[in-house]
Amino acid sequence: MAELCSAETTIRIFNLPFSVEEVYNSLVNIYRVEVEKTGHKANMTPELLRAIQETAEWIVRPKRVGLKLIGEKGLGKSTLIKAMRMFINTYHRTFCPKDSVGIRWVDAGEIVEQCLRPDVQPTNTYEAFSITALGNSRGVIAIDDIGKEEPSVKYYGSTIMPIADIIQLRANKDLPTICITNLNEQELLKAYGSRVVDRLKDFTTIMFTGTSHRNNRD
Repeated sequence: MAELCSAETTIRIFNLPFSVEEVYNSLVNIYRVEVEKTGHKANMTPELLRAIQETAEWIVRPKRVGLKLIGEKGLGKSTLIKAMRMFINTYHRTFCPKDSVGIRWVDAGEIVEQCLRPDVQPTNTYEAFSITALGNSRGVIAIDDIGKEEPSVKYYGSTIMPIADIIQLRANKDLPTICITNLNEQELLKAYGSRVVDRLKDFTTIMFTGTSHRNNRD
């Protein structure tokens, strides 16, 4: 039994040579810089710092291969993923260890647009945004603003659900996926159905609470 419990906590995604505290401190610093670039003051509330701490723990010792960030607009979800991506991808580019992976950030609305209108972009761009390509990518895919797009759309007479299909494909293969959404569980259920919501229940969940940070302009 002890071996089984141990196996549940030995998932490896990034394999970074840093402690949770080191990753946490880096994310806090990068987050501050990214917010201040926009002319806003970084409001490092206890709720936000707790979310950053939980994110650092998932980066260093994930218990589940998926991560979802849930909360209303303006609470720092996308900025935290930007900080996380910058931290991990900088390490990946600098040291290029064979067992490390980077994070690719994609917008849910843009995925749907690219899937439906491959004619408006070069072929290689469409392929990079196709359901198959994103669903099978071995690196970490962070899908932002899930729920902003139309969940189901017509494609050559058939109804497809690009985001739902990508989540399903990646979950079936235990590929690391980060989902960022303003929707709660009931809204996700209404938009994507029980199969996707059941998949998302297997993700580590970080809840963002508090009041919007978007009015913290100096």
